[in-house]
Parts: sequence; structure tokens; C-alpha cells
Amino acid sequence: MTDSANEQLRELAIQEQREGLTVESTLVVSTRPASAIVDFAREHAIDLIVMGTHGRGAMLRMMLGSVAEHVVRTAPCPVMVVRDTRPSATSTQPRQAVATAVGAHP
Repeated sequence: MTDSANEQLRELAIQEQREGLTVESTLVVSTRPASAIVDFAREHAIDLIVMGTHGRGAMLRMMLGSVAEHVVRTAPCPVMVVRDTRPSATSTQPRQAVATAVGAHP
């Protein structure tokens, strides 16, 4: 799973670099993804977190919790949450928490 995540990050970085953006990627593996995202944002003085959500509804969120909801409530910076509306977004594939952190570099 880690190798797959690193490959996906590499492919995304290549796409963005073609658009003229400077990209730096970091893979953090954690059993507590929301806390890992918030801790990373604090440690690196991140200005904005952008993350996706499945948008499955309040009942499921109450039962399982929500990474995006926890990040929104505890992040040290603004969080932009984007709901994935693609049909494949409801897949039964293993879930991964992915967040993009935007920070100013001196």
C-alpha cells in the first residue's frame, strides 16, 4: 500500500510540475490519519489543507467518524474540503486519507 501511495504521489507531482508548479510530496503512514494531517500542518506551518471527503452522510459519519470532520475541527489553519462526486468514489477499495497541505516557503 505504501509503494502504491508513493507512486500516486509521484505521478501527481509530475502532472503539476508540467503546469509550472513546484511540488514537494511527503507520505505519512499512520493509524490515525486525521491526527497525522493536523500534526503535520502544525509542524510545518502549513497555510491551507485541501482534502477530499466521501460525503456519505451524517448517520455513517456518526458511526465511523470522519477524517475530514476531525481535521476541520482541529487544524491550525483553514481547511478546504471537496466532495468527490465521481461514480467510482463509492468503490469498496481500501480507504486512504489524502490531504494536500499548502505552505509558504521562504
